[in-house]
Formats: sequence, structure tokens, C-alpha cells
Amino acid sequence: MPWSGGSFTRTNGVNTGATLWAQDRDDGTKILATRHDTNDQDMADGINSTLEKSGSNAATGNLNIGSNRLTAVADGTAKTDAATVNQIQSNGPAFQATDTGTANAYVIALSPAITAYAAGQEITFKAGAASTTASTLNVNTLGAKALKKLHDQDIGSGDIESGSIVTAVYDGTNFQVTSQLASSTITTPGGSNTQVQYNSSGSFAGSANFTFDGTSATVANPLFLPDGSASAPAISNTGDTNTGIAFIAADTVGVVTGGTEQFRFGSNPIPGGSKNFVYNGNANIAQRGTVSGLGGVNYVYGLDGWAAYGTSSSARYQMSQDTGPGAAYGAVSNNSVKIDITTADTASTATLVSAVIQKIEGQNLQQIRWGNAGALDLTLSFWVKSSKTGTHTVALWANDGNRGCPINYTVDSADTWQKISVTFPGDTGGTFPPDDNTAFLVIVFPIHTGSTYEGTNATWASGEKYATSSTVNLADSTSNNFWFTDVQLEVGSVATSFAYEDHGTTLARCQRYYTVWTGASTLGMSGVCRSTSAGALGGLYFPTEMRAAPTMAYTTVNCVDGSAGGVDGTLATSVAGTKSVTCTVGSASGFTDGNGLFVELKAGDGITASAEL
Repeated sequence: MPWSGGSFTRTNGVNTGATLWAQDRDDGTKILATRHDTNDQDMADGINSTLEKSGSNAATGNLNIGSNRLTAVADGTAKTDAATVNQIQSNGPAFQATDTGTANAYVIALSPAITAYAAGQEITFKAGAASTTASTLNVNTLGAKALKKLHDQDIGSGDIESGSIVTAVYDGTNFQVTSQLASSTITTPGGSNTQVQYNSSGSFAGSANFTFDGTSATVANPLFLPDGSASAPAISNTGDTNTGIAFIAADTVGVVTGGTEQFRFGSNPIPGGSKNFVYNGNANIAQRGTVSGLGGVNYVYGLDGWAAYGTSSSARYQMSQDTGPGAAYGAVSNNSVKIDITTADTASTATLVSAVIQKIEGQNLQQIRWGNAGALDLTLSFWVKSSKTGTHTVALWANDGNRGCPINYTVDSADTWQKISVTFPGDTGGTFPPDDNTAFLVIVFPIHTGSTYEGTNATWASGEKYATSSTVNLADSTSNNFWFTDVQLEVGSVATSFAYEDHGTTLARCQRYYTVWTGASTLGMSGVCRSTSAGALGGLYFPTEMRAAPTMAYTTVNCVDGSAGGVDGTLATSVAGTKSVTCTVGSASGFTDGNGLFVELKAGDGITASAEL
């Protein structure tokens, strides 16, 4: 046991003091082992237990030195050594060093050196160069470890300045910088300068770009959301992730319901009014009924808006109104255009072509800005069913400039409805649509084409390019049928839901091009008899203003004057305009000159007015 202080007196139980042995001699006291061995051994043990300068004897209790102090203690040279005040004041035992590396790759040599990285180590060093990107620290050649800042982000440009003091703590993987950085910017892995702060108590410390208190959110600066698709909008209702607002691309915001884009704002907007350039795209109007023998003469119409186009091909077909995909397929319409091949043509003559088309007036296409650098894309969507699988094609042909662009699509299963959408690039090399009522753009569904009418898929080129070399021949068998409906051509690169119109609106759009009067009591015109067999009639007004002064066609009509019964007569056009036509009556008999005259249709009679493109 080390000496605990106080006074020490040597005694053998008889004599006491430093001259213990001399006193025993002088007293004549007999020296006995029992008086000396035990006491001498206690003294020896005490000396042996006393702390030694070398530190070889460890203390077994507290060493209280009172007001005294240790002097001449040397600076520590190992992690286990004691340190002097002077050494502590100069940061000797704290891991401090000056960087000797390069920018972004900091290197230091600690003295005393550490032999391994351990979680919790705190390192302080003086940077020799400023950071310009993600950086590392290598201590005592133990290996470079990444330097990280708040939110485990890499060190960025300017975060560490040349000559700055950097303190970092090793977390077992990287060094986390705990000292103040020169730059206070906080970045996310995507590079956006975004801060998020949430406190359910509603109390916020400092400032943040986005705050949420558990009830309401506040956006102090731009809120960045990723680009998405119409079927996965960036902002949606929790119960319907296909409905909401979709950030489709740069400068583009779409409003989506059920995974289908309904409206768009941005660089490729959906125009106001009717977005669909096609009329009667759902085959609801068929004023002519079923039309047979198509394919031998150009621009013979079947269903309203849809005409036959063909040269050199011997293929013939019938166009009729048939059932459509309807709600069973998720489509809008229950009607469709049906093409039934009645005369096959398997020839491969280069110049033959047979197709179904619709023409669109130039004045309805002003917003597409073709022929300019800002030419807009057009998307064509439709439902289709075909007896033949494989590669089919649909095309656009610009009448002014004679330029065509075919785009292929695939029919996967025979006689099964499927939805198709294709996007035609804006034709910067074409011409601007004329601002008049002439045809500028033609939608083409090819039935049979030769190589003269073949072009490169999705590419504008000079000429009537309606198909590609891969397009199937729909006319090679009388067993072939082809159906389409819900045809929509719209501005932009996204196919939106079909713009369904009420029946009256679609009928009026069709009657702009073709109007028919058939059947008993469907027409009444009045006038005056000019002779016993002829007369003049007042105006026949069209139900809607027509595209141009129409071509009129008449059957026999029933004519009644003021005194005679009805007799058959013929009608002829006197003056035709876009709103009405005046007629003359001839080839009748039994009239009284000057009498009033009334003309009506009987069963089987008919009048048509055509202003088709």
C-alpha cells in the first residue's frame, strides 16, 4: 500500500526511534526475532509498495497531492500518454494537421498517427485548396473516405475554402463535416435547391421553401415536380392515381381523367372549340345510306365525310354504316364505317391506288402553322378492326405542295377492335394552309397501293405517299372487311379522348357539304305557272349554309297548280347560292298560265345538294 502521509515512527515494541538497535544494546536488551522480524518486514513491504518513478508500481487508491503539483512531465508521444498543458493548448493530442493533398483530395498526417479508422474519430485539418466538387479525406495513408455535409450530401464547389479549418467526424463509412462550410446551399441528389420543413405543432424555426404544419402547406419558392405521363399524373387523388394534373414535358401541363389527357396548357396546347378536325368521325351520319361499286371513280362519297379514291386498281368495295366497338371496348361510338371488298385485286402495279379519304378545309387548319419552323404536330387516333392482321397504314396528304406522310400501325388480332394513335410531325418543309374553303389536308386509309404511292414511315416527302412497302393489301380477297370509327385529328403529340358531339351538331357539319331531301311530304316549294307545262319557284333554303354553291340533283316531283290535280314534272336550278336555290319546273302538263304552283316530293322522289370538297 503506498504511503498515505502523516508521521512514521520506527519501534520494536520496547525502544522507539532511529537508534532502535543502539538502544537495545545499551539497555542490554536481548535482541529477539519476535521483536524485530515482523516490524522490519512491514517496513520492507511498505517500501516495495511505494509508487516508483518508472511507474512500474500501480496505485491501488486515490493519489491526493493536495496543493502540490507534478512538474517536468514530458509531452505525450502516443495516444495512451499523459499530455502537458502546453501540448493541449497547441492542439497536439487533438487530431490536427495541415492538408498536403490537392483540391477535392485532402491528405493529412497526424502526429501521433492513428493506425485505423474508427467511428467517432474527430479530425481537424487546415485545407490547402478549395473544393470544386465531391471531395475525400485520407488520414495517415489509411485510405480516402468521402467528405459529406448535411443530409449526407457530397461536398460541393466552394464548400471548403483554401486555408479554412475543417472538422469532420468519421461515421464508420464517411467523414461528416461538422464545421461551418463556406457555402450554405443545400442540394438534393437531383440537384434541385429544395428545402422541406415539417412540424406538426405548427411552429417553424428559420425559413424553408416548403412548409407543412400537418393541415396546410405553404410554398415560398417554386415547387419542382418530375415529368410524368398522362397515365400517371404527378398530382393526383389518392383514390385515383390516373386522374389529376400531369407534367408531361417541359412547358407542358395536362389535365387527366381516367389516364387520358383531356386538356393541355403549354407549348403544344389543345385549341379552344372543337379540337377534332374530322367531321362524322364516329360514323353517326349516313345520308346516302349504303354505297356500292366504290373504287373505280375518285371522290365518290359513301358515309358523310368519307369518300372513295382510286386509280388503276380494279378493286371494288361497298361502304356502309355498321356497328362500332361501343362501351364494351371503352370506345365512344356504337357506329362505324365498314369497307366490304366486293371485287378483289392482287396486282402489284406501281401506279394503282385504292383508299378511303376525308378532306379538310384549309381555313380550319390555320393554327397548325405548317411551312414554318413552328409547325405543330398532329395526332390521329381511331378505333379499327380488320380481317387481316399485320402492318396497316394511315397517312396525311397536303394538297397544297403535294406532300405525303404515311405511318404504320399493327393489327394484332383479326376481326377485333383496337385503339390506334399515331403522331404526324409538323411539316416544316410544306406550305401554310390557305385561309379558304378549299381542301388542304387529306386523311387516307389505304386499301391497295402500288410502289408509286409508297413512302418512308413517319416521314414527309413530295408526292402522294399513302402507304409503305410493309402495308398489307386489304383488297386481295372478297373475304376482307375493314372497319374504323372515333376518328380524331388534333393538335399536339398526345391522343386525347374522342370529342363526342350531339347528333344535331354532327348533322349540321355534314350538311355543310351534302344535304338530301327524300320521301313524301319532306319538301314543299311554291311559285307560279308560266305556261301550261312550266313554272317558276321560290327559294329552297338549305338547313345550314353550305361550303360553296352546291350542285343540285333532282328526281321527278309532284306539281299542283291552282285548279289542276298533281302531275309529274321536272326541276332545274335557276340560281344557286350557299344558303338557298331557286328552281324552274318543266315537262309538266295541264297548268293554267298565271295560276299558283306548289311542288312536293312523293315517295321515292329526292333532291340533293352537294358542295363536297
